[in-house]
Amino acid sequence: MLRRALDTASSEGVFGIRAKHLTAAELDDLLDRSLDFLWEQRTGPSPTPGLQLSAGGLRPWWDRLAGLTEEEARRVRPLRMDVYDILEERGLILKGPGQGARIHLRPRDAVGEVAGAPEVLTINARGAGYGDPATNARVEQAAMEAAMATYQARGWLVSDVSRRNLGWDVTAQRGGDELHLEVKGVSGSKPRFALTRHEYGKADTDPAWRLALVTKALTEPSLAEYDARTVLEASEPYVYRVTLA
Repeated sequence: MLRRALDTASSEGVFGIRAKHLTAAELDDLLDRSLDFLWEQRTGPSPTPGLQLSAGGLRPWWDRLAGLTEEEARRVRPLRMDVYDILEERGLILKGPGQGARIHLRPRDAVGEVAGAPEVLTINARGAGYGDPATNARVEQAAMEAAMATYQARGWLVSDVSRRNLGWDVTAQRGGDELHLEVKGVSGSKPRFALTRHEYGKADTDPAWRLALVTKALTEPSLAEYDARTVLEASEPYVYRVTLA
């Protein structure tokens, strides 16, 4: 599988391989087998309740499985990062920063099999997110704490208004300026999230609306701010609500 992906990337003149160089079936198989390997390497409970710690990451297994050279190992690193991101998005792992970081594993019977796993959208009082509600709640809280601390350090007076259903989570004021910050957190590094219709509407009509996006919210929080136009242009319809009489 990895060899075929390397050949595909080479034929395209690309050095590093990504998830797109695998078929859907190959990617599902790789995700499933990678999670099996991590689970087999578990060493005991994680400091995060309900999770287990893995002794290490995927590279030793990938290198041994495919007999990779050092150059080939560098070429597959982007794919390995894609695998980690997808597993994080599905709520199956939490990965700390760095290549040697230990990986926190969620028991698979808590979230189902990874191969062909449906994408779950959770909606609550604070908005919408992918994955299971318990993980989402921890990510949301960590993102709010990181966002408010960052803007306070920048000299803004911040107020948590996330329970008021305004279409944003934090009101930030500094001098005569005011920002309406919609805070989104993801556990991985991929900036992918969901907006409710109300949040989308505010982004489209409120000049003060901004997105405060926190990646790696549970391990190494990093905040980036985006204007409404950038967010709207990157948005696409995802789900429709239907009520039948």
